[in-house]
Amino acid sequence: MIAVTDTLICCMCKNVVDVCVDEYGHTYTREEALQKKKDPGSSMAFNSCPRCESKRNLTKWNKTRKPCPECDGSMEKDMDGIV
Repeated sequence: MIAVTDTLICCMCKNVVDVCVDEYGHTYTREEALQKKKDPGSSMAFNSCPRCESKRNLTKWNKTRKPCPECDGSMEKDMDGIV
């Protein structure tokens, strides 16, 4: 495993996304991740939305309450969806 992700809400594109926050067992702060992104040897996009590439407006998703990022209502698992 070379990357660890966390589930966040992107307030720009209103999606629940998995964002790369860690590499090789080291969790990067936002400042460290921005510095790491400048490293020419790094191909990972730390702390940025994989859909719209926003580096701001990312908030931790409440995995217990599971709010919809668009309407703040409850989300339910789609049992017929793709696994």
